[in-house]
Amino acid sequence: MLPLAGLIKKYGFANLILYTAAIAFAVIVKIYYRQVESFPGDPAIMLFLKPLSTIVGLFFGIPFEFDASKGFFNKDINVVIGTSCAGINFFVIVFCMLTFTFIKLFRSIRQKASAFAAFITIAYAVSILANTSRIIAIISILDMNLLPASLEIGLMHQLTGILFYLVYLICGFYIAKIILTKAGFSYEASS
Repeated sequence: MLPLAGLIKKYGFANLILYTAAIAFAVIVKIYYRQVESFPGDPAIMLFLKPLSTIVGLFFGIPFEFDASKGFFNKDINVVIGTSCAGINFFVIVFCMLTFTFIKLFRSIRQKASAFAAFITIAYAVSILANTSRIIAIISILDMNLLPASLEIGLMHQLTGILFYLVYLICGFYIAKIILTKAGFSYEASS
């Protein structure tokens, strides 16, 4: 049996098409992001940065000004919400997790295509939520002076990101599983 025929038999043609589309989407997003990551004003980056700065600004009651070289900046607390805060990598990870885990549960190609589009939207929303809460947490931690003087702020920023992303990814998986199960789809980890 040809390798492609074996893959089609194991996963189904529609699933393979959507898995391939998910990989292509992830690669395109990553390549595009690499090219524009030093331009915070890029429309695709602004799609992530603008809501982040708005929500964080509302939470703390402070305005963030846009600076084309940095991103969104508040001089009073000396915080920049720049391209590294956009969460593009997390967006791609959430989208791929949803697609590769749950697309097989949908029967028709129409349902699969609709789920694929919904997964992009859900990944975007989860990315905004995770990054907003991560930024709020790190600003709060810095504001409370809880960090030892010897701990580098960049390291704390990374550790906070890892913790928040892991929690959101795990919770997102289980919430999606619960919702799909209640909707009549059965999820089996081995299939």
